[in-house]
Amino acid sequence: MVFRLQPYYKNVGKRLIKSPKLFFYDTGLLTTLLRIGDKEVLKNHYLVGNIFENLMVTELVKEINNCGRSQQLYFFRDSHGNEVDLIIDYGDRQVPVEIKLSASYSSEFSKGLDYWNDTMKSDGAKYVVYGGKDNHKIKGITILSWMDIGKVFIGD
Repeated sequence: MVFRLQPYYKNVGKRLIKSPKLFFYDTGLLTTLLRIGDKEVLKNHYLVGNIFENLMVTELVKEINNCGRSQQLYFFRDSHGNEVDLIIDYGDRQVPVEIKLSASYSSEFSKGLDYWNDTMKSDGAKYVVYGGKDNHKIKGITILSWMDIGKVFIGD
């Protein structure tokens, strides 16, 4: 019914949040437990962004499990509020992914990705998955529609 996403904290120090995040495999169950009965209530619910993030992370977990992938998924958050929604760990490199419900891209979405790159001394792939329809690239960040979330896996 639920799974935990562990925090990524390798090589960073003690200022990180190390508590796992809880996700539901079934977002229908999640919305039922939150007493969200229809899409109008969902659209205006204060947790709609978190529910969208839950849906996207769950889709990637399904992809990993169903396609025999070996990547591990984490999230990153420090005690100063810097956060990346998802870290895809390939073993030799980590790929940060921000997940935003908004139907249009904002440069604010890359704030966590920039912090990640500075902290981890990384200049590799980075993604924003958003609620819009178009895929594009802006300043080295691949912006993906939520419908194409599986494309965050490098090499696909």
